[in-house]
Amino acid sequence: MEKLPPLAPVPPPAVQRRISHEEWESFLDAWILLLGIRIEAPDSVFKEVVSKDESTSGFLSSFYQQLATANAPELRTGAKARTLRKRCFLLTRRLLLDAPTSPSEMLDWSVLGAMCCCYPSSAALKRLLSEAWDRHHEAITLSLKKAKSLVIKRLSVPNSSGDLEVTSDVRLLTILCSALPPCGQVLMAGSDFIDTLSDTYQSEKRVDFRKVLVANLYVGLTSLLKGTTPNLSLLLDQLFSLKASAGVGTPTAKREPTILSDLVCSSDLLARLERYLTVHPQKRGEDLLSSLRSYRDDSKAFHHRYQKQRKKADKGKGRVSDLPTVENMHVHKMSLVTQVQDLFPDLGSGYIVRLLDLYGDNPETVVAHLLDDSLPPELRDLDQSEQLPASQTTPRPGPPLPPEAELG
Repeated sequence: MEKLPPLAPVPPPAVQRRISHEEWESFLDAWILLLGIRIEAPDSVFKEVVSKDESTSGFLSSFYQQLATANAPELRTGAKARTLRKRCFLLTRRLLLDAPTSPSEMLDWSVLGAMCCCYPSSAALKRLLSEAWDRHHEAITLSLKKAKSLVIKRLSVPNSSGDLEVTSDVRLLTILCSALPPCGQVLMAGSDFIDTLSDTYQSEKRVDFRKVLVANLYVGLTSLLKGTTPNLSLLLDQLFSLKASAGVGTPTAKREPTILSDLVCSSDLLARLERYLTVHPQKRGEDLLSSLRSYRDDSKAFHHRYQKQRKKADKGKGRVSDLPTVENMHVHKMSLVTQVQDLFPDLGSGYIVRLLDLYGDNPETVVAHLLDDSLPPELRDLDQSEQLPASQTTPRPGPPLPPEAELG
């Protein structure tokens, strides 16, 4: 096979709206067929032809970015859409792990971030990202550094809170760093990025925009405590820098919200740091932790948004919950619920379980989405006070899902 039939990219939403249902179904059929040809190609053909085919990486990039950023029910619902998502994942996996040279487009931070949005609860995605980082960390790091420089430049422009593109980029970086902590470590290296987040927080007063900045900083800093080589020293350096910028413990202390006060009041960063220092004690970290706790107590009057307004739903008398009972909830899962509930005490345990289910039991991702109000509508509109049901009967465990079910 010298040449592959090309893959047309996913058209933008404005074009999709003019496509009839019958035409769209034929598009899905063609994409599924052409993806299958590429996935099933012998190794020699895959390495020599598929991995070099620009239409393949162009289609995958357009698919992930459309699915992540646009309201695209045609790509989300129905059996064909599910098959398409799974085949996109399988082909991406081959391109990232089996190709002699992976397409640079597939190693771009925005494509990887969009993938995280498309498969939010997939353990298979996290494994793929981790393996891709091991193979391609230099290329991914270079892409992240370019994104970092661009975000710094755009946030430094006056009234950057009105720039929807930079807001979207910061959110996408947050999602990627939550799924792949080494990316967060790249963002946190040096002082320029964090200084820009801090300065922008002070100059831009829009609460929703500030949430986006705090969520990004939270995920970035917590990434420094993860992985095989945690970087406590860098975390402490960055917190000391933020503390100095806010004038904590000095006569020049700011009597107003800062990104640091928001961070320590609205997230569990200090609790995470305390747990880490319990295992790896050191005086510098313990002194900083004590100082930041005092600063948090002094700053609580500025930050109330983690007390989210409850949204009641019509439960009805005959409503049966699809959630497990407290007694049948795994101890580890209940500990994750408690972590989130400590920050958002008015959220019900059942609602938090739904959030954890969507985001693959990753409390950092859940907290980040709660902090910047970026939950998907289907979760935002649920009863946020929903509790886990009381025990009635002990359900039988169902059969294990096949591996590909993770991507559905």
